[in-house]
Amino acid sequence: MAVENEEISAPAGLILLGEHSVVAPYYKMSIGMAVTIFAMAHIEEGNKGTFSLQSLNVSDANATVSEDRLRRLYQSWEHRGERKDNSGILKYIEENKDIPAGALPFLTVAARLLVEHNINVIGKKVVINSEIPTGVGYASSAASSTAFTVALIASGNKVIDDSVAIDIIRDGERVLHKNEGAGGIDVTVSYYGGYATWQRGVATKLDMSTNLNIVVIETGPKRPTGEMVNVVKAFYERDPVRVTKIMDEIDECSHKGLAALRKGDVEEVGRQMFKDHELLRELGVSTEKLDLAVKTAKENGAYGAKLKGGGGGGIGLAICPEPEHLVAALNRLDGIVAKPARIAKYGARRSLKRDNDEI
Repeated sequence: MAVENEEISAPAGLILLGEHSVVAPYYKMSIGMAVTIFAMAHIEEGNKGTFSLQSLNVSDANATVSEDRLRRLYQSWEHRGERKDNSGILKYIEENKDIPAGALPFLTVAARLLVEHNINVIGKKVVINSEIPTGVGYASSAASSTAFTVALIASGNKVIDDSVAIDIIRDGERVLHKNEGAGGIDVTVSYYGGYATWQRGVATKLDMSTNLNIVVIETGPKRPTGEMVNVVKAFYERDPVRVTKIMDEIDECSHKGLAALRKGDVEEVGRQMFKDHELLRELGVSTEKLDLAVKTAKENGAYGAKLKGGGGGGIGLAICPEPEHLVAALNRLDGIVAKPARIAKYGARRSLKRDNDEI
């Protein structure tokens, strides 16, 4: 596959339907899609006896460590405890606080590739460069982790099963988000490209090419996903019957939306998006600005619109017949920036001409 100095790109991801319903104890389905904005990684010759990471975008993601340090990282990660208990991750982070916080997720992945898959990362330097905005809901960290991991796998001329590769990539997300369940749908769509589903820890690439005219709606900074998950968790603890009912209805939106996608019925997909947003709003994870954006999209001919990801701000998305008209209408709103987006047909791979990347 790739060799040193050959760049690997991985697309950003958006969740089309199914936010929050995927986590415990709900375990419902989510549908994600890759879009043509990318994180890139390439490998250079590094210092003898060490592994180096350089991020051109995140200041605290730069580090150089010895082989022994990587092997000790692996042992610390493997002994963190049961994967359902996030306290093991917090313990792991505390044990390795001498490593910059932004670098630890990537080094965790490199350590696992070194020890479990005998990929010689020593003497190499990985440079990451991403065009994906951070902290707003594009799953930028998942794309960077995907590009980084695939570049290292390729440099070692190794073939690793897709499900194993996805789990390794997710280790970076687990550390970053301090959550054992992190990264399922985001990593899956970045790895595969196109459309994918995630349910109960199983990633499934969808073999379809239904095109959507997407508008991404940026509403400003978002609250951390973990914080929003806790908002829903607290609601569940207060009223499990109501929240379970909402999650079942969100799951129904996902399944109806998937059936419509397979048939190319974008109007029905849109109807399920509008319904999904109202359910997420009922869960308490929307904001006034996201609600205004969805309302404006509906008034201006969108087939559907909803918040994306954990909520609490960040981005929403809409699908529509004419992106230019909708983008103009949304951009007249105070504090909102809307832009068109295209679905990326390919996942992590050697960087090629971008015009070939969309469906």
